[in-house]
Amino acid sequence: MQDLLLRLRLARAAGVGARGARTLERAFGLSVLFGSDPLPDVPARVLRALRDPGLARAAREELELHASHGWKLLGLGDPVYPPALREIHDPPQVLSVWGSLSSADREAVAVVGARRATHEGRAFAHDLARDLAAAGVTVVSGLARGIDAAAHRGALAAGGRTLAVLGCGLGRLPAHQQELAAQAAAAGAVLSEFHPHAGARRHTFPQRNRVVAGLCAGVVVVQAGPRSGALITADFALGEGRELFAVPGFPREPLARGPNALLRDGARLVESAEDVLAVLRGVEAALGPGDLTPEERGLLAALGEGAETAEALAARARLGLYDVLRLLGRLERKGLLRSDFAGRWRPCRLSPARPPWG
Repeated sequence: MQDLLLRLRLARAAGVGARGARTLERAFGLSVLFGSDPLPDVPARVLRALRDPGLARAAREELELHASHGWKLLGLGDPVYPPALREIHDPPQVLSVWGSLSSADREAVAVVGARRATHEGRAFAHDLARDLAAAGVTVVSGLARGIDAAAHRGALAAGGRTLAVLGCGLGRLPAHQQELAAQAAAAGAVLSEFHPHAGARRHTFPQRNRVVAGLCAGVVVVQAGPRSGALITADFALGEGRELFAVPGFPREPLARGPNALLRDGARLVESAEDVLAVLRGVEAALGPGDLTPEERGLLAALGEGAETAEALAARARLGLYDVLRLLGRLERKGLLRSDFAGRWRPCRLSPARPPWG
């Protein structure tokens, strides 16, 4: 319980953020961060925010709020915390859960896309999610109108599991989402990293999208305009070494511009659930800490001992940029590569460290 309270304080401290919280925890440990010893390497404003007595009271009240509604609150160190999400660059320190998580969620795929999707797009997302769920894959999405809602309903139609990730707190669900959220909670879980009373804001949706991508082995983009949030999810997926899939569309259809651009850059084409499953069943081994794949060895050989941007590596290795970004994410998770603040990749032993708030 003490670990959870400290993580909750770390998550809610003003001006820290998820990546800063992760770096602070790794550098000092929770007990030192929330102790009384001076920490000259931590900015004074950050230390004041962390050790504010009001923050400790608010954390206890938030725990009581979860208990009163029957929600669970998982800390990053909890064994039930999703292992794939724990591995991303900036995992949430705490995760609110309405429903339950399962070991079956280790094989998960996100199906995402436009809110104002066409009837055909919604039908495809529904059927794709239904077929994935029938094959035992957990379907993840963001509970928004359009593609997200269709994906959740498709998984439910198959009697499968689905995880809905919110851009607001569990207590601030809009009325139009509550029925589907209750169904998702009964067949899986509704998740949020935000305070239960936190409303949705423009910046909370990209945060939500990184969690959607982080929970999954792959992300499928069904329909998306050029500025769609689904493309943000796709970027997070690439950055974390996940597989990226896209559903092609007619060139003159505005909602085909996002998926078609992803396909041009190397995303995998999806026409049915079989296309996803054919790749997904091999992803788990590639994401593990075992031997390197031939692709990974080739990229390491192209990098050598120097430092290169992803674009330069793509040209040197004669690979598409999206393939290179996916491989870089895998190699980083295996502890072999790290990017610096100029966006260059290098072997970990040459990588400088710097706190994200500096």
